[in-house]
Amino acid sequence: DGVDWMSVIGLANQTLTTPALKDAVEQSPARVPDDVTGYINDMFARNLVRNDRLSAQLSEALAALNEEGITPVLVKGAAMLTTLPRERMARRLVSDLDILVSPQDAARALDCLTRLDYRAYFQAPAGAPRWYADLQRPGDAGMIDLQQDLPGHGLFYSAVGDSKQHFMLQSWNGRTAYIPSPTYHAFMLILHDQFQDADYWVGRTDLRHLLDLREIVNAPEGIDWTRLASFASGKLARNAIETQAVALFALLGVTVPAEMRSRL
Repeated sequence: DGVDWMSVIGLANQTLTTPALKDAVEQSPARVPDDVTGYINDMFARNLVRNDRLSAQLSEALAALNEEGITPVLVKGAAMLTTLPRERMARRLVSDLDILVSPQDAARALDCLTRLDYRAYFQAPAGAPRWYADLQRPGDAGMIDLQQDLPGHGLFYSAVGDSKQHFMLQSWNGRTAYIPSPTYHAFMLILHDQFQDADYWVGRTDLRHLLDLREIVNAPEGIDWTRLASFASGKLARNAIETQAVALFALLGVTVPAEMRSRL
């Protein structure tokens, strides 16, 4: 009672989480005003259509890459498009399609996508510490973010061993790609937000990605918290993991082991 729905909608729009309010509409329909319900349902329906377009775009790109003998890694929204049920995925706004290829395949992958009429909106120069290319094409729902490195500095992965053991080969719509295990995907998302996007240093929380972590926790396999903690390469990485654990527990009510949210 007493919810300022204009503020809620404003914050949801700002954090790109508006379709996720569909849960509130479904769980407490009598307590959500009709105009708010209509707005959220419309956003949800539009995002469902947009995700279908992104899925078709991803399927086309994977088919072309597979034809070239390239089996890429999908992360973040791209991975979730292939694993989450369609209706559940419609609660998630996908900004772009994150596709990772090995450094030796990067040039071939870029050429392959160029033949599909993609053009570089931005491309990191050769020799840059982190190479990536944001690829756009008229009429698409989103860009392809072609990368060749996992999120965050390589030192943060020193405790995980061979990364290949944490990826699973998956067939989707007749295409093949590697998908990170839920626990490893959570680790990558944490490193992306906390260090690549610098959230750890400025005390910021990406609510959209926090909701992604909740989806991973609630998935059938879920997160192995002990294994996640073992990925920490040192105190800094441990702090980052537990920062997200605290946020999950405090903001979204996710069950997190007490030892991962009790240190100062």
